[in-house]
Amino acid sequence: MTLESRTPRAVWKADEAEFFLSHLREWARAPALNPRLDPTQKFAFYLSAFLNAAYSSREILRLEAIQSRAISRGAFDDWKPKWEESLGDDDARIWRLGLDARGQEVHRRGAKTVPVSGIVQVRPQQLWRGGIYGSIVTGPPSVPIGPLLDDETAAALASIVPLQLATLQHFEVEGERLEVVTVCTRYLSLLRKYIADFDALVNPREPKGAP
Repeated sequence: MTLESRTPRAVWKADEAEFFLSHLREWARAPALNPRLDPTQKFAFYLSAFLNAAYSSREILRLEAIQSRAISRGAFDDWKPKWEESLGDDDARIWRLGLDARGQEVHRRGAKTVPVSGIVQVRPQQLWRGGIYGSIVTGPPSVPIGPLLDDETAAALASIVPLQLATLQHFEVEGERLEVVTVCTRYLSLLRKYIADFDALVNPREPKGAP
């Protein structure tokens, strides 16, 4: 967040969304953190929190922009669809999906996800502790860090990085399955661009080297 930002609360809510996204990525550790919750529940809770924080950021941007008189209500409502139209087709789909998934989460029976199992790359969660017998490696189970791998890619990586079987949640859009964490990561990136582009609109900066 910069000192020139006219919408600090929108930035704050985007940071909140990033906080929940970081937990969403680590959902496989749910049993160790809370034995009463299985990984699917933990994942669903963090997904709900992420979607709502991201939605709040979108709404608060408009509210703060108007209340701070950075822009008029009509001018903002004209700018927003133009910004959305400037997105490429794939980014536009992710932007709409974030809003649609939040609508399902709040107004229907929850965001719809589909579990898909396969081979993934993992990151070992290791903690090195010293002791009288030397260093000891401890930590919770490994955590999936990527999308499902096809057979050829998995075979090529098998001798290089740790792999394991995992079940990852996917959104289903027009018959295509999109891995949830990947979608949310891209959605957050677009959200930050949305805020930054608005900030640049109302706080134009002098080009470097200008007198």
